[in-house]
Amino acid sequence: MHRTQFTIHFRRLFPVIAATVALAACSSAPPRNENLGVQQMYQRALHQEQQDNYQKALDDYNALEARYPFGPYATRAQLEQVYLNFKTGDYQSAISAANRYIQEHPRGGHLDYIYYMKGLSSFDQAVPRRYGIPIGIDHTRTDPKYARQGFQTFQTLVKKFPHSPYAPDARKRAIFLRNRLAQHDWHIAHYYYRRGAWLAAANRAVQIITRYQGTSEVPRALGLMVHSYQHLGLKKMASDARRVLQRSYPHQAGRVLAETD
Repeated sequence: MHRTQFTIHFRRLFPVIAATVALAACSSAPPRNENLGVQQMYQRALHQEQQDNYQKALDDYNALEARYPFGPYATRAQLEQVYLNFKTGDYQSAISAANRYIQEHPRGGHLDYIYYMKGLSSFDQAVPRRYGIPIGIDHTRTDPKYARQGFQTFQTLVKKFPHSPYAPDARKRAIFLRNRLAQHDWHIAHYYYRRGAWLAAANRAVQIITRYQGTSEVPRALGLMVHSYQHLGLKKMASDARRVLQRSYPHQAGRVLAETD
């Protein structure tokens, strides 16, 4: 699955915060001074965001929360901080802001949105892009930290909020990241095998089968188990793995056994 298949417009789904308050954004930003009330500070930040001045908007939301740390405007500022940190590519700050919102508002509104933005922040680090194009690196061979974080976050979203408008896309992304994690484990297993560490290769293959049922790496893991057990002289275990492979994947078994040796 390629990232181009993820077509959800997450910002469009997020309720327009300005519509929930007795406040209308003016055509010009409120003046900057130290005597602004909370509504004026919010209006100023919102204006900057609408003008795509994301860093200035983020600074204004931060200032609003610092000056008025309690109440609905501070909560809305926290929501916007998550989004704007993501928008400006500061993914770690977006994740930190999301975690803080979850901790401070465990029963608050928009938690599905927060989990979604947190997941996206990990996803974009697991599958980085430059100028809208995926960077030409095989990320299944790199540290799976962000893929694992994103997968867990999207899984939490789907479990907690199965009917959320964000859930369908979260499911797609979770499947994508799960496949990526399976591929990462496959590379490790095959690395062990190529260096003659057959027991380590077999054990990693077992983990793939246990953790990532339904992925394309399972038949390859079974094939690797067959060869690893053969090298170890464990004929019965090799025969059992071959039988499972042939029964479960009859059309792939021959090719898999040839490719994995």
